[in-house]
Amino acid sequence: MLAVTVLAVALRLYQLDGRSLWLDEILASQTAHLAGPAQVVTWSKAAINQMPFFYMFLWFFGHWGDTAVVLRLPAVLAGTLLVPAVFLTGRSLLGARAGFVAALLTAVLPFAVWYSQEARAYSLLMLLTTLQMYFAFWSVKRGRITDWLGLAGFTVLNLYTHYVALTVTVTVAVFVLIFVVDDALGRASVWAKAGVGFLLAVTAAVAVLGLREGYELARPYARGHLGLALGLAGLAIVLVAVFALLLWRRSPAVRRLAAEPRFRMLRLAAATGILVSLAYLPWLPSLLVLLRRPDQSLGQIHLDHPAGLSDLAYTLAGLDLTGFMLVALCIGIVAIFAWSFAGKAMESLLLLTWLGVPLVVLVATAGPNAAAVDPRYLAFLVPAAMILIAAGVEAIALLLQRLVTSAARTDAGPLRGYVGTIAAVAVLLLLLAQTLPTLASSYAEPKNDYRALAQHIAAASPHGSVVISLGNYADWTVICLDYYFRQMHELDTVVVDGLQIDRSLVDTLNSGPRAVWGVVIFPSAEQRSLLDGPGPPTVEFIDVTHQIFLMKPSGAQGGPIAQATDLLRWELPLEPALAASLSRIDGASTP
Repeated sequence: MLAVTVLAVALRLYQLDGRSLWLDEILASQTAHLAGPAQVVTWSKAAINQMPFFYMFLWFFGHWGDTAVVLRLPAVLAGTLLVPAVFLTGRSLLGARAGFVAALLTAVLPFAVWYSQEARAYSLLMLLTTLQMYFAFWSVKRGRITDWLGLAGFTVLNLYTHYVALTVTVTVAVFVLIFVVDDALGRASVWAKAGVGFLLAVTAAVAVLGLREGYELARPYARGHLGLALGLAGLAIVLVAVFALLLWRRSPAVRRLAAEPRFRMLRLAAATGILVSLAYLPWLPSLLVLLRRPDQSLGQIHLDHPAGLSDLAYTLAGLDLTGFMLVALCIGIVAIFAWSFAGKAMESLLLLTWLGVPLVVLVATAGPNAAAVDPRYLAFLVPAAMILIAAGVEAIALLLQRLVTSAARTDAGPLRGYVGTIAAVAVLLLLLAQTLPTLASSYAEPKNDYRALAQHIAAASPHGSVVISLGNYADWTVICLDYYFRQMHELDTVVVDGLQIDRSLVDTLNSGPRAVWGVVIFPSAEQRSLLDGPGPPTVEFIDVTHQIFLMKPSGAQGGPIAQATDLLRWELPLEPALAASLSRIDGASTP
């Protein structure tokens, strides 16, 4: 296992600085310059759809700078630790051989390597989800207090890493609830346990729907009084707790019933839920803000056509679940279903809920658009997929082992183990033969190359040049170029949003000869038409993703003012608000 972990480190450090930082990574770099954890929390809340835990690492590593390597090291660390975490979880559920297979596939999976080299929270989300599931399993398996504390701790950390961890927590709650009911009912029949479980599920669903409807009804009245609304909600929780305490103190029968050994798991589960709820309570106002902004969450998913298998295939390809990997995954799911009736009910149920519950939640909330979800938002399912693929490998190995030993008409233990191991290695090599070439090619897959853009501008113009950002994402260009010019110590280069041109920039343009550039990123169809036209201005540089365009104005002989005017007039038909910037230039430059 040590060799696999070393391999994971090497793959995640290889060409760590080979690609430019893209927008989200550069935005994340801002946390490296904050004064402390409190400011990191404030920054995360202002971003609406971000959680602070991963950015705490960026702030801490920021003491050593904000280069691409430093910014990506926390993701490298989390992505590396994911490999032994998957091994431990896979071994606990399916045995050492399946754990090793799952860990090796995680180490070389292009998706896992990619997000282990990106200054974003997805590798940490995968790690914490795996640890959450590991402790959930052992909490109900052996019931140690340390396991329940581990479950509570990693659940809280995951919730503060990414909002999709809410679905992971729902999954854990469903898994734990099933076995709490089973344990509490003891020797009751299977049908009685199933009936109680069904009633609890219906009650939970009704409660969730009731809370949702109540929230929708109260929201118009609570606006502007969020503190009052949260205070009333907190008061209701306190009243329920006080009622429960009084019932406990006044009723010996209740105390005797609750103290029975068969309710030990229920007590530990309840305590874990309370700890998690209390730890997440301070973030509840931010969650409510996100719920009021669907455009910052699942509302961002849009399909301009009916959802189909092609959309699902695209999402699976984004997760690198294609070909033999997808076949092994399907075999693993079938095997897990079969093993749930063969003494591995707890292990099978953990994997099935890990994969199934989040998908049900996603479809219930996003509808058909769920087929087009960005694969990175499904990162928490990747460890489950690797363990299920390992289950598929294990199932094939056991089947071949049984067939060979049956044909040999022998029950010799060494032969059975030898055949199974050879079969598992053969299937694993087949999976690696598909995965490794994809991994090798993934290192050459580019990101939006703001670094190359900044380098081209610096090499093609003197110090003190001016870059005017145009188009729908002008503020993104300013953020990204400011970062890279600072990294290159090109502090004299001015980058400005075309809509934000003021008197100070006009004074800069009038202060002497200097180059003026225009930049458009993610151009619309109309902008593409203008860029492909004869000009002016002319396109001088396009990045490798063909999403970033650098333009040189044609009015160079007229000086910087004429160049800036040329760029603004080029964009003016598509952005009438630029007329104000043109007026400022004309007014300030007219004697």
